[in-house]
Amino acid sequence: MLWFWKTFNPTIVNRETTYEDSRILGGEPLDWHVLAVAAKVGTNEWRAYIGGVEGKDYDDEAAGVVANGSEIPYEMAEIFFKDLMRTPGLRFVGKTHSPTYIEDR
Repeated sequence: MLWFWKTFNPTIVNRETTYEDSRILGGEPLDWHVLAVAAKVGTNEWRAYIGGVEGKDYDDEAAGVVANGSEIPYEMAEIFFKDLMRTPGLRFVGKTHSPTYIEDR
């Protein structure tokens, strides 16, 4: 979704960023005012959230999505945060819609 990020923020060349909140692992804008955010909830565990934002500075708005947004399930998180799903030592601990979905994979 890098093209999407650059479409809304043409001045951004490198998405590698350091968030003010160290729990934030990454963010994906889904629309101008909608942001999906991955955040650490334990030492090696993370969850994903979605929420409405102003769309002015996604890096600054990411912590607000974690605090006030809705948790998104595994099925969506694996689409938005493929790299995190494959990162050794990190485990997704959020909810899932299908109890057998993860076991079937």
